[in-house]
Amino acid sequence: MSSFVIKIIAIISMLLDHSSDALIGYSTPLNFIGRIAFPLFCFQLVIGYAHTHDIKKYCLRLGLFALISQIPFGIMIYNYSGTVLALNVFFTLLLGLITMIVYDNKKLNNIYKFLVITCILLLAHFINVDYQALGILLILIIHIFYKKGVFYRKDISAENSTFLGKNDSLSKASFVTILLFIFVMLMFSILRYLYAINYFSFDYVLCFMLFTFLPTFIMLMYNGKKGPSLKYFFYIFYPAHLIVLNILHFFMF
Repeated sequence: MSSFVIKIIAIISMLLDHSSDALIGYSTPLNFIGRIAFPLFCFQLVIGYAHTHDIKKYCLRLGLFALISQIPFGIMIYNYSGTVLALNVFFTLLLGLITMIVYDNKKLNNIYKFLVITCILLLAHFINVDYQALGILLILIIHIFYKKGVFYRKDISAENSTFLGKNDSLSKASFVTILLFIFVMLMFSILRYLYAINYFSFDYVLCFMLFTFLPTFIMLMYNGKKGPSLKYFFYIFYPAHLIVLNILHFFMF
């Protein structure tokens, strides 16, 4: 599965999720499907970080679209929750990108890295970015497993780099690492919505958890191919679809 296909899956699931928020209400089956989007966007961030030729431009691009998207995002949040005290997912991705840069910096010792990443997690929580500190942790988790060769990489032999590819002759170490990744993603999916048991029925919470866990296997199907290049389309789509949904909400309600 190419990066392009994974992006399309993420965008469709996000569109369904936000359409429900803006036009129907929260906790519909469309919101369940929408849980697929965020882990896939995190995965794309990790892939983008691994292949970018200019990390500064990457950071600036995320920051720019975070600012552009905030007003339409704030309007949508206010329409269905009555509050605007939240920052859109581009802020989450930007903080996640900075976290990966810190984690990979060989000039920093581990104690300093731990302190800086802890500060980023606290910042994500207090400024209330989408998915908060757990979102940043998810990005870092995917990045760490990417470096361990769980996903397809051109610099790693095929039999040790893909779980659901053509070659099934995985080494024991790779298979254990893959199982560990699946387990960690399961734990993330449970922890992300454990609080919701106080607000929703168990079957609703279970659906949220299952659809959050589902992207794990989509990531493992990544084949290392980019697919059609529509880089700015994916950036522009986020604020654009929010604006359209806000307009539809205005005329419908």
